[in-house]
Amino acid sequence: MNRIRPILITGTPGVGKTTVFKKICENLKKSGADVTGFYTEEERGPGGGRVGFDIVPVSPDGLGKTSVLARLTSETEDKRLPTVGRWSVYVPAFEAAALPLLVGVSDKQPGEPATVLVIDEIGKMELLSADFGERLATLLRRPPVGVLIVATVALRGSGLVASAKELPSVDVYEVTADNRDEMAPRLTTVASHRLRNLSAVVHE
Repeated sequence: MNRIRPILITGTPGVGKTTVFKKICENLKKSGADVTGFYTEEERGPGGGRVGFDIVPVSPDGLGKTSVLARLTSETEDKRLPTVGRWSVYVPAFEAAALPLLVGVSDKQPGEPATVLVIDEIGKMELLSADFGERLATLLRRPPVGVLIVATVALRGSGLVASAKELPSVDVYEVTADNRDEMAPRLTTVASHRLRNLSAVVHE
């Protein structure tokens, strides 16, 4: 059976990758697609400053619990947590939210409806989970039949951040200040076309 190429969205920090990603998710859900995964959202303090990051679930029914990804190390009581820059990363909480999603699509059976797995993002914090990185790398190299992967990935970095973008099995799109307004509708069209191909494969 055919396997559908994942879509990776990259760009410099603050350029709008997550905004583009969320619009694609919204557009696909409105079209009736089965969309599951998560995106990263900034957590702001009372004064408006950034105090951390949360993992927000994306699901067909709109349900799911937001999980903590990272908080300022200076405000974190558990000093044993791994850090990325000034952020302490709650790896167990992240794994509890993210790993079941990867396992779920890995176990997808032939003939089941097509699924879109969305991930924001493949970055240093998320990859502190070796299990997440290994499972995701496997999915990107050989996507399960009936699954379209749409993910954001940091522009610069080592490990899977770098190697994911070099995989021959994926297509990479860079968001810039010049193209970010057109990127969401463009990639929605690309994803919708691949979903139609998925549906044709699933129903063969």
